[in-house]
Amino acid sequence: VMGTELAALIGSTSVGDGPDAAISAVSNTTTGLTSGPFGSYSTATTFTNADSNHENATANTAAGAVRVAAVGSRAKVIVRTLASGGQIIFWNGDGAADWLGDSVASDLALNAISSANFGCNAQLQGGDCDDNDPTMVPGSCN
Repeated sequence: VMGTELAALIGSTSVGDGPDAAISAVSNTTTGLTSGPFGSYSTATTFTNADSNHENATANTAAGAVRVAAVGSRAKVIVRTLASGGQIIFWNGDGAADWLGDSVASDLALNAISSANFGCNAQLQGGDCDDNDPTMVPGSCN
């Protein structure tokens, strides 16, 4: 069950369980998850969830959260860019099994990794990866 602390972290305006659904759909095409080196996906794209059990997550746009994919009327994937730098990616349900069980879900996850690491003019990001820049904020261009 998603509680208030997790909801605040990921930028969700709702908590609790549900919905139970086997199919998810892309709902935002402007993120690094839905457009990247592992494919670009339209809002007509669906993928199968490994498990139908999900948390009641709703992206809080005022907090910088974006619903990337939907499960029922809720968020399957939320990306939240932090004002201080960095990103939080919340994958609702059983991420590992989803990623292994459906090629679209795999591509979205691989695009997420690529976006987080190469999102700043194709230069590796993610913090002090090379021990040369201790001031770099993980997942950002700063």
